[in-house]
Amino acid sequence: MREEWQSSVAFTYRKGLYNKHQLDVRFADFRLHDTVASYTSEYLPDAGTRAAYFTLSYRFLRDLRDLKPYPLKGYFLEAEVTKHGLGVLSEEKLDVFFITLGARCYRNVVGRFFTAGMIRLRVLPYGTPPYFHQRAFGFGPYVRGYEYYVIDGQNFVLGKVNFKYQLLKPTTIKFKFIPLEKFNTLHLALYVGTFVDVGYVEDRTSAFTDYNKLGDAWLGGAGIGFDVVTYYDMVGRIEYSVNRMMEHGLFIHFGAPF
Repeated sequence: MREEWQSSVAFTYRKGLYNKHQLDVRFADFRLHDTVASYTSEYLPDAGTRAAYFTLSYRFLRDLRDLKPYPLKGYFLEAEVTKHGLGVLSEEKLDVFFITLGARCYRNVVGRFFTAGMIRLRVLPYGTPPYFHQRAFGFGPYVRGYEYYVIDGQNFVLGKVNFKYQLLKPTTIKFKFIPLEKFNTLHLALYVGTFVDVGYVEDRTSAFTDYNKLGDAWLGGAGIGFDVVTYYDMVGRIEYSVNRMMEHGLFIHFGAPF
């Protein structure tokens, strides 16, 4: 129903330990089955079934976290500008420009108590992109408690706060009955805590508003979680959350919450 080919070249410049600059040039060739196009004229530019275009993006990162897979102290800043459609090809009909900003902060409050917070926003300064460039929550960023939902839109803001207690400090456990050292060592740390997430997606597209019930509304989720940090900095999370619609559930995630 949908076919997409992409190729890209990326350049990275890193001066010192903490700052990184990334420049990405990408070409995409997007083809849509005419059955999908018959349902909506706004999926691709000019109600077409094909879009070929170039994308240019620049991203700046400042990273002072103590441990990237599961940070407890430090902060992280990001800024990105992305332009879809550079006018290189005569058939390029896309003109989409996004600005994304984000900040994360991690602190050791006292003893084994830790807190963390983040905010991330994306802004579309002008126009309304075709549907396939309107991904907001559910394709990466999300409000915990809304894992089962995809919420499309152009602009969004997302905030998260965690408060946790270190049940088990980073510990190395040896299983002496296993003779191979590579397999008889287990690194383990355990955390338990609470969290609150808030997010908002703005949807300017009147054609899809009736089907996007969670757009243009504040979303909220809260709950408790249990985190396991183990070998090779692998992170597993078990979270029980409830959202603003009073839906609740138990969710399993891999990787730090942010």
